[in-house]
Amino acid sequence: MASTRIRKKYAQFPRTVFGLRCSQHRAKKMRHVTQYYYNKAEYRGANKDRLLELLDELEAKRPDQEVEIVKNWLSADRSVKGLKDQLDVSQLKYYGVECCVCTGSFSEHHFSCVTSMCDHEPTVCADCITQNVNTQIMGVAWDKIECPECAETLPYDVVKEWASKKAFKKYDDNSAKSAMTELTMCLGPGCGSGQIHDGGDAQPIMTCNECGFKTCFTHKMPWHPEQTCSEYDIERKERMEQEAASEKFIVEKLAAKTCANPTCGARIQKKGGCDHMSCNRFGYEFCYVCLASWERIMDEGNSAHSPTCKHHTNNLPEIGYYSEEETDIEIDSD
Repeated sequence: MASTRIRKKYAQFPRTVFGLRCSQHRAKKMRHVTQYYYNKAEYRGANKDRLLELLDELEAKRPDQEVEIVKNWLSADRSVKGLKDQLDVSQLKYYGVECCVCTGSFSEHHFSCVTSMCDHEPTVCADCITQNVNTQIMGVAWDKIECPECAETLPYDVVKEWASKKAFKKYDDNSAKSAMTELTMCLGPGCGSGQIHDGGDAQPIMTCNECGFKTCFTHKMPWHPEQTCSEYDIERKERMEQEAASEKFIVEKLAAKTCANPTCGARIQKKGGCDHMSCNRFGYEFCYVCLASWERIMDEGNSAHSPTCKHHTNNLPEIGYYSEEETDIEIDSD
């Protein structure tokens, strides 16, 4: 009578799954196998019916030799604890897809994209992904954790799925600390700690209680030694003004110095010689200073130059002027 009730309970499943009747399967061992192949966090808390569904699907897809290995292990009177010592777990590997990190060959189910935003083929196995995420948690800012195969930043729930419990606790703590507006995060490499700095801007040096790294509370950057915050602000302002002036000068120069040929327009740079230029792309000749066509200059004389050009007739000295030297120009590549 009891066996009839059991059979009705599992009526939707085959009589045996991996060689065992449904009632003989133990959820702990079933979960171990499904996590190996599917590696999905949602399966960790799956009930027995769901685990049986996964095993049934798995048995239908795997090669006979691999099915036999899993069947023997599930049937053996061995606990999950100490499994590596009791059974060669590598036998469960399916030699089809190679991990680009550890070079191990695994079932295709052992590979999955880290995030739903990743658009690349997964080539890193589940174990290596977890190891990579754990390492990032210990070494970079909590909100800078990335997919090991691309630059996609991992959201909170994805980090939770892949990280170990210990690493995720640190990640979770750092995430919570960052939400506290009065908390200042340490900028020391790999620290990720944070604390309330009572000194404020009046005492801007914040020394981390965890690693001893000094952070500037005012500027939220590593402390600037040998400079007060005021001195740093002055130096920073001057540097930014110089950089802006240099950038403006370069932009203006580049904008002004382009090949005068309307069909070319490439940026040019003179390496030496006179101002008679010859474009090495189309052979167009012109004045480097005012971009006047050399053909016009030869036809009309120096009056063909721009009135502001040093080579214009009105700007020339009374002594002889022309030089037969011709200068090639170098066209900057875009």
